[in-house]
Amino acid sequence: MEMTIRWDRQPDAALLRAAALGEAAAFEAFYLRHERVVATYLHRRTRDPHRTADLAAEVFAQAFAAPASFRGGADDPAIGWLLGIARHLHLRAVRSGGVEQRALSRLGAELPPPSDATAARLDALLGADVRATLRDALAGLTEDQRTAVVAFVIDDLTHAELAAALGLPEATVRKRVSRGLLRLRTTIGARP
Repeated sequence: MEMTIRWDRQPDAALLRAAALGEAAAFEAFYLRHERVVATYLHRRTRDPHRTADLAAEVFAQAFAAPASFRGGADDPAIGWLLGIARHLHLRAVRSGGVEQRALSRLGAELPPPSDATAARLDALLGADVRATLRDALAGLTEDQRTAVVAFVIDDLTHAELAAALGLPEATVRKRVSRGLLRLRTTIGARP
């Protein structure tokens, strides 16, 4: 009697070991387990479906290519390792992204919108209703508050970095971030 392995019940380290030995189903289970968190992490930073999809694919490609670089124990989840890869790839993309944007601008070109299948997949992963709620709540902020909140929360800028970028006193930036976050909490908390 042949015994089938329930890959979805295996710890991450076992999935990565099996994937390294050519077991495609093991890596598929690993991918499906962590896809939503990786895509959400990247989308919060890029706010761009193209970059989210590209970077998420690259994260898992690197994980697949170098499973031995996961240093966790037998029962440790690999999400921290994957998010470390995602962070590194995102920072590298940010550094090189300016070049890409300038080149597209000089050519008068734009990236095409993501395919319907890609957009649907990202919406399913990221929760379109959550995105719509957040988009609506952000729209209710003043432009100054919205800029400050997005830069502070999503772009991970410190108050000092944001103050320098905007040419404002740090105390002003702190007020904008604080008031914007308070207004978001109030707006989102009031929704059914």
